[in-house]
Amino acid sequence: MIILNYNNFRDTRNCIESILRHNTAPVKFIVVDNASNADEQAELRRVMAKIFTEGYLYVDGGSQVPERLPKATLTETGENLGYARGNNAGLILAERDPDIDKVMILNNDILFVEDIIPPLARILDEHHDAAIVSPVLYKKDQQEYDYNCARRETSVKALIHRNFCHYLWRARKKGLPDVYPETYILKHAAAGEARLVEIDLPSGSCMLIKKDRFREIGYFDPNTFLYYEENILHKKIQKAGYRNYLSLDNKCIHLGAATMTQLADSVKNIQNGMQSELYYVGAYSGAGKLAILAHKFSARFFIASLKLQKLLKAKVR
Repeated sequence: MIILNYNNFRDTRNCIESILRHNTAPVKFIVVDNASNADEQAELRRVMAKIFTEGYLYVDGGSQVPERLPKATLTETGENLGYARGNNAGLILAERDPDIDKVMILNNDILFVEDIIPPLARILDEHHDAAIVSPVLYKKDQQEYDYNCARRETSVKALIHRNFCHYLWRARKKGLPDVYPETYILKHAAAGEARLVEIDLPSGSCMLIKKDRFREIGYFDPNTFLYYEENILHKKIQKAGYRNYLSLDNKCIHLGAATMTQLADSVKNIQNGMQSELYYVGAYSGAGKLAILAHKFSARFFIASLKLQKLLKAKVR
């Protein structure tokens, strides 16, 4: 189980405690600190040592890492590597351990509310074409879905359309699930239908995959910092002949689903996301040269209009 932490030891603590409270499967925790500030790092070390009084390993630059990891391992990257490279740092530790055959990638803002690992692991074992299997993600109140946990692939045409129209949609307080309901599977998943649904894009905040299958597709592409990791994984998994699944019978809470709007309002995060989108379209989408050029133009329009929107909003204040 790999959990990425960045300046939020409290969420990491709550995530781990929720797993220990509800999980019955044998698991090993690998927590990767992505260059949090010194105070946060110290608190995270203290929390980990308190939770795991036995079987806890802190890995610094000079540490010798045993082949078989203890119950919990904390490693620090030394710089903010972003989502893909940060998780890859944890995967490198898991790679050598013969006791680990499946890996759960988990955001630290996930809370377990039931015992989901055994049934998800059974699905992986029983479906030989499965690469990733995920639970349904709910928002904090457990009444609303986090629709990002089950999506169809987004076409380059749709990305271009979004980049040109996002300002209008924001003004009308519409999100992508409202504009593209066909992309978000849980928008139209009917009660009583198959309890295992094939999806293209799982949520990178909670997904289970066999270690050897992850190795086969090359782990996360290190050329993204934030966003589009799931899109790239889908393309790599599809090329290898595997499928991704969502289990409608298993669930957990994604606290981050309640704060994604705030994150989306950060110009820096949006710029990082757009860099990832440009990389995905150019390297993985299979789009032709004209479509890639059109997308680049739409991306510039997106960033310019966003900055203008924020400037006008600041003047109004």
